[in-house]
Amino acid sequence: IFPQANFTETERWNRFPNAYCCDLFVEPQEPLFRQLATTFLRRVTQRYGSNHIFFCDPFNELEPPVSQADFMRSTAAAIYASMREVDPKAIWLLQGWMFVKNIFWTDELIEAFLTAVPQGNLLVLDLQSEQFPQYQRTKSYYGQPFVWCMLHNFGGTLGMLGSVELVNSGMDLARQMPNSSMVGAGITPEGIGQNYVMYSFALERGWSDRKLDSAGWFTHFALTRYGVQDERLNQAWQLLRTSVYTFHGLQKMRGKYTITRRPAINLSPFTWYNVTHVLEAWQLMLSAKSIIPLDDNRYDIYQHDLVDITRQYLQITADQLYVNLNSSYRKRQLARFEYLGNKLLELLDDLERILGSGSNFLLGTWLEAAKLLAPTVEDQSNFEFNARNQITTWGPNGEILDYACKQWSGMVSDYYRPRWARFLDDVTLALQSNQPFNASAYKQHVLKEIEKPFSKMNKQYPVRPSGDPWLI
Repeated sequence: IFPQANFTETERWNRFPNAYCCDLFVEPQEPLFRQLATTFLRRVTQRYGSNHIFFCDPFNELEPPVSQADFMRSTAAAIYASMREVDPKAIWLLQGWMFVKNIFWTDELIEAFLTAVPQGNLLVLDLQSEQFPQYQRTKSYYGQPFVWCMLHNFGGTLGMLGSVELVNSGMDLARQMPNSSMVGAGITPEGIGQNYVMYSFALERGWSDRKLDSAGWFTHFALTRYGVQDERLNQAWQLLRTSVYTFHGLQKMRGKYTITRRPAINLSPFTWYNVTHVLEAWQLMLSAKSIIPLDDNRYDIYQHDLVDITRQYLQITADQLYVNLNSSYRKRQLARFEYLGNKLLELLDDLERILGSGSNFLLGTWLEAAKLLAPTVEDQSNFEFNARNQITTWGPNGEILDYACKQWSGMVSDYYRPRWARFLDDVTLALQSNQPFNASAYKQHVLKEIEKPFSKMNKQYPVRPSGDPWLI
């Protein structure tokens, strides 16, 4: 269409094949760049109006084609000029994620990119301030205003985790640094529906000019969450505060726990807390059932939390079973391996059952919501395929396998359990024949026979919970 324009093919993202990758990047110096940008923005503002905030991430998880300060400067200037032409009051909203753990972005390149926009007209989201802040390295984004953000969750995965004290102290550190250009605090999770306590804490912390008393805050959280003052509920949340919500480190927390990962003999379960605290919190939650009236809508919240903490304890137990399974394999202990393998499958059955009793832990809800969005009946199967694919293989051949894994009823029974059952069978055969486990053959089989077929299934799943989680 534009034979005279200069294009650059972007790099391959996460090993996706050509059919799904490598778009063409229009050089910012090209007149076509401004033409395309302004045409697009005008259509958007005509349809939706404008609050003067325009979001653009030109190199998010993609390496720029040129490592030169002048190129960075001209690219940022061209993007901003396009916004300003459409809206004279335009503010560019930018994620700082492209600077995280990327050796391409030297301090010189970052400064050239950020300072190409007049100071105050670029607002940066420091996307994962609680773990990988960039405002320190960039000297407060070279004067551009930024928002301290708690990212916390990747892929909408489930699993109790958080960094309460890092959030508590991190906002002060950013605000008090010399020449700080911090203008706010917020949250940037890739998915919600989990760890509500962390989001409540972070958002309330953003309104305070000093650190919160986290123990007192958790006491108040338990009171307002259930509407009753009960020491068992308070202690349960204090135990969680001092265990799952104490993460402090550089390990990437992506929600890939043993039960939701593709089985292998080299997995490394990771726990940063005293797991007995979760068991004690679970027991306290169970004992507090009668304190909340059944006709109070907060009893539903109690049931949700009971399912979640039960799920967490089973998740931890699966980690421990896997460590022992792996030890049995390496020691060639066939009988012990078979025994532990059966226990793991029993655990997955228990997990499926408890998840099925929670209205927010159902695969059916996700799939039916996707189908309802389909404009035609013919589109429903495509929407369902993509809804299934995103939470499993995410790509034609597992390019981002299990990135958005979900501990949901239906997922456990028809996706995670079959993978583990096949893995246990293959390892058992290897032990019986005194041969090493053929990991390559297993990967090929599980992708072909379990993972890819799951995306193409059209099985319907319940959209209403079944059973009482307390009785289960």
